[in-house]
Amino acid sequence: GPLHAITMAVDPQDELLVVGTRRGKVLGIQISDGTIRFEHQLIERVVKAVAFRADGSSFFTAMDLADGRQSIQEWHASKGQLIQTLL
Repeated sequence: GPLHAITMAVDPQDELLVVGTRRGKVLGIQISDGTIRFEHQLIERVVKAVAFRADGSSFFTAMDLADGRQSIQEWHASKGQLIQTLL
């Protein structure tokens, strides 16, 4: 189905676009050729924000949970693997 991008960020090296969707999906897209480097289904909630560290080594996602709390997670940029959950 359609992607329904809500938020996106480009890494400082201008190589990777990370997209957060309305249905809790995070995608890493190689800007040079449009290939998907990684794709993760988090939870069925809106990914509200995506932001990179200044050095581009990782990025953060933010989303609201069903119970009203917020989830903030850090991800490895080149591998798309979860590093840590901050909240």
